[in-house]
Amino acid sequence: MMLSRVGEQLYWMARYLERMDNTARLIKATTQQILDARHPADWRAPVEILGAATLFDGRDLTARESTVMAFLIDDPCQPGSIRSSVRAARENARTVRELVPTDVWEGINELAAVMRDDVIATSRRRRRLDFLRHLIATNQRINGIIEGSLSQGPPYHFIMLARLLERADMTSRILDKHTSDRHGHGGRADGWMNTLHALDGYLMYRQRMGAGLNPQSVVDFLMLDPAFPRSVRFCLRGMRGSLLTLPRSAPVLAEVQGLDHRHAEAEPHRLDPGELHCYIDELQTELADIHGHIARHYFPEPLTC
Repeated sequence: MMLSRVGEQLYWMARYLERMDNTARLIKATTQQILDARHPADWRAPVEILGAATLFDGRDLTARESTVMAFLIDDPCQPGSIRSSVRAARENARTVRELVPTDVWEGINELAAVMRDDVIATSRRRRRLDFLRHLIATNQRINGIIEGSLSQGPPYHFIMLARLLERADMTSRILDKHTSDRHGHGGRADGWMNTLHALDGYLMYRQRMGAGLNPQSVVDFLMLDPAFPRSVRFCLRGMRGSLLTLPRSAPVLAEVQGLDHRHAEAEPHRLDPGELHCYIDELQTELADIHGHIARHYFPEPLTC
């Protein structure tokens, strides 16, 4: 059995890479929204989605574009910034690089090198989009190398477990924010389109659900679709599959299976906005609890995000 400390580092390498990727996608969608001039951007929205509002407000920052972009992209003291996530992913990968294909380590180093080039937050929007696309494409290449070259033993499954848990959490956060959008955009077709674009799900939604955009169908797709890789249901089932292959997984597996069953039975797409908000709060708590179960069961000491 792989040493628990090694599993811990692989787990956090994958979580930080996925966190960076999710943050880049969210900022890209927000920036694209401005360029497409659908409606004025709520620059505070991504701060709230990423759970960083307390830190943002504690610094007395204002929700304007340059400030938010600096906070979410470049700030080395902001634990959820892209810069911090890349740095943490590289630190965790450095000590386990002999367990992953060389190209994975080189891809992570490429991300770190891009972050060292210059300050991106204050760049023009088109340049920022190019930068974010580069980050996303590089991470997708890393993911592809892992999928295509890493044997599906414990290292692979710790990586998948972390990636899918982080992804499910982000999907629920984005959906919750757009459902309860205080500016009213959540009820508009373009608001739901932005939700899907933030998760790179618009095309897959159209193929699965047809041309219409309405709250119930978007919630159904992002919460329960078994085939879309960023739906909560897909992530829970993927986590279940990885846990089935890991040794001594029964206690954690029971938690994931229980949540998957409750999630399907809840039919979140049938809830009204207030009920859905409460449901997503409970879902996020249960996802955090699953992280806690993984940490206590497999790692030598509790971990922090």
